[in-house]
This record gives sequence, C-alpha cells and structure tokens, in this order.
Amino acid sequence: MHGYRGPNPAADLKFFVGKQPSKRARKRDVQWFRPAEARTLLEACGALRPRWTAFLMVCFGGGLRWGEATALRRADLDWARERVHVERTWSEDGGRFEPCKDGEDRWVKLPAAALAALRAHLEAMDLEGSVNRWTPEQRELAFPNTVGRITRYGTFFELVWKPLLTSAKLPYRKPHAMRHSYATWMLEAGADLRWVKDQLGHASIEETEGTYGHLERERHEGRVNLDTVLGGVHSRPPASTLSDADGVSAGQLRDFPREEFMVEGKGFVGGNTLSIRCL
Repeated sequence: MHGYRGPNPAADLKFFVGKQPSKRARKRDVQWFRPAEARTLLEACGALRPRWTAFLMVCFGGGLRWGEATALRRADLDWARERVHVERTWSEDGGRFEPCKDGEDRWVKLPAAALAALRAHLEAMDLEGSVNRWTPEQRELAFPNTVGRITRYGTFFELVWKPLLTSAKLPYRKPHAMRHSYATWMLEAGADLRWVKDQLGHASIEETEGTYGHLERERHEGRVNLDTVLGGVHSRPPASTLSDADGVSAGQLRDFPREEFMVEGKGFVGGNTLSIRCL
C-alpha cells in the first residue's frame, strides 16, 4: 500500500520449512513434569499466586496451550458434561483472538479437581468484577488480570511462572511443558493414542506419535501379555532329548505306520516315481 520496495520476506519459504524440527529432535526437546513435580508446583502456586491456580490446573488437566487457556470464556464451559470448548487462542504477536492452531475447535474433558478449582476461581472473579465495575465483556473472560484484561505472556512468565519454579525448586521448563505433561500422563495411564490426539487438537495422529510415542516405553511393553494366546502350545522336543541323535532308533521306526509312501521325484529322468515301502 505504501510502496514498499524491500526484499520479499516470503521469497524463500523452503528455507524455513527445512528448519522445522525433525521427529527425532521433537523427542529430545519434550519437557514435562512428573506427577509429584506438578503437585509441588501447584502447591507453590496456591501459596504464592492463588489467582493462577485454576489456570495451571486447566493447562495440566486438559493439555491446553497457554494462548488457548488465556482465551477461554465462561460460555466455553460445559459444566454438565465436565468439559471445555477450545475454539480460539490469544495471539501475543497480533494482540488479538485467533482460531486455534490447526483451525479446528475441540471439546476437552477436564478432571473433577480442575473443574472445582475453576468454579471457585470464577466465583472470586464475579466478586472482583462487581467491586471494580467491569464491563460485561471483561466479566466474560475466564482468566482476566487484575484490571479485567488479557494477561500478556511476558507478564505471566516473569511475575508468575519463573517465581513459582524458583519457589518449588524445580528445574526450568517452559509453560508449554504443562501440555506435554498432560499428554505423557494420559499415555502412561493407557489412554488410546487417537483420544490423546483429539484432546490435544493435533492435525494428525503422526504428530502425536512422533512427539510422545517414545515416552515410558517400558511401561507399555508389559501392558499386553501374549502368553495368554501362545502359552500351552506343545512344541517339538529338541534333538538332544532323543535317545540317538545321530541315527534312527528301532523305537522311532516302530512309530511309523506300516503303509506305502509315494514320493514324487521331480528330478528323476522321465518323471518316474520312487516307491518306498516301510517294513
């Protein structure tokens, strides 16, 4: 519109496509919280930043991305079915609401503990909104800041996330690790990979398998017991158990029925048939 004459930033997109992480790289980069670590972090949040406890529990309990949890509204909550409708995300770069990453909305099942924390949080926000005279649009946000607006990622990271990790004495992880933790816990508990894919909102099941399929392999190896199918089948005894491994014993000869065996010899001249009679 204004006569820009600089280089085209999209002239060589294949360079950026080539820089995408491989499946092996995604496996190395996955960071997640073990259940005990997550409980420690939540306890620290309840003591230091109680306003954000429900937010963390929704991210841990539903696998939501930070922007998806930030963009939640009260109308997205289905209390009867214990689930939340994820249909938008907050774009930090654009400063606006946008559709989800893969362009498809999804319903995410939340555990009872996360729903209870969310209900208590919304009741507190109702009181805060009444005192501060928030607008109906501000009251609709599930996780507003103290002035009824969206919290910026940098503010959350510096004032909430990093202090909580320091207080809980946990190694550094990004907030996205809460989403990785949800997927890991689900797969460890035996959840179907297709269900986890739908809950996470991945575009394909290959993305889910490539990111989380390598985690806790030992626990998955012993989940299926094929001995219930193959056990009890009588196999042929090894040759070392026979009375004469180098020759044929008289007892073995007696085991053959006294009948004539016809063996067709395809290598004989004229296609003759070799007849063998057991005595």
